[in-house]
Amino acid sequence: MKSESKNIQISRKKFLGLSLTLPFLNDATSLAAEPARQQAKDDEFITMLTADGKAVRVRKDAVKNAKVIEKKMSNQSLLNWLKPKDFTK
Repeated sequence: MKSESKNIQISRKKFLGLSLTLPFLNDATSLAAEPARQQAKDDEFITMLTADGKAVRVRKDAVKNAKVIEKKMSNQSLLNWLKPKDFTK
């Protein structure tokens, strides 16, 4: 019972070809998962309006953790908040 050693000859071309493709194998799996990660990040934002009427994207966590100053706001205080700071009647 002799143990036969198998001499597998790998040419330089094959060795270089395999070594150059190895880094791309990892990137192929990460590129496939990238749209799913991007979708999860997009779900974490809410579009809201500022007092100036501009649309901004705000994190859901920031809205949930926001401090509520007045729960029931009067119409007059809402109009004062919506009125621009440099606006005079």
